[in-house]
Amino acid sequence: MPNFPTFNGSRDTRRFDGHDYSTISFVDIKRMCSDPSALEKLQAPAFIPSTYAGSLARSHEEQRQRGVFHALIADVDIGSPSLADLEAAVVSVVVDHARLIYSSSSATEAERKWRVIVPVRSGIKGTDYGQIQAAYFDALQDRGITCDYALARTGQPVFLPNVPPARRGADGLPIYYENAVRELAGLSEVPPAITLAAKKARRQGEAAQAIAKESALLKLLSVARGESTVAFYRL
Repeated sequence: MPNFPTFNGSRDTRRFDGHDYSTISFVDIKRMCSDPSALEKLQAPAFIPSTYAGSLARSHEEQRQRGVFHALIADVDIGSPSLADLEAAVVSVVVDHARLIYSSSSATEAERKWRVIVPVRSGIKGTDYGQIQAAYFDALQDRGITCDYALARTGQPVFLPNVPPARRGADGLPIYYENAVRELAGLSEVPPAITLAAKKARRQGEAAQAIAKESALLKLLSVARGESTVAFYRL
């Protein structure tokens, strides 16, 4: 599996210095699941599951055009599902394949929040990734898991395992942190049901855009005809 661009915090960018981003692998992320970093939110480690790690890797449009993605990602901040319930939903959608699940930096035992990473061996084109992700979220929603659709955006940061100092005890250990690493075969490709749903959504979106363009054109023609009529009566 390829490596992916990684950075620290939402403000960390290479846009202005022209340098490539550092990279991280699924093996590295797996290690972090059992030993999360202890950084504040602004310095928290994150990555984008795309092969494009150039200086514009955090640009949604650059990733859409140049990125090749190798993971289905979910950000679950609503509903406080248990780890067992979340895993069951994910397995129901992608079957029993490799996956990394860990609680987010703001999670507590009373309000559980999660990140889910499902590696995909065959790359997903950036132009397809948004629809694929949205279809994946829809499938999880059908199973009672509500995802943040922001992660359908190609340049959206995926925050890695991290428990900040304020959420650790006097011994330095996390007050609350859960994770599950399933070392199975990765998905060879996106499940057909998700791919079909994504294609259907794309066709519907294209049809809606065509209707909107036609409606706008008719409106312009109507306005133009109205102006011509008014000009005629003023003669």
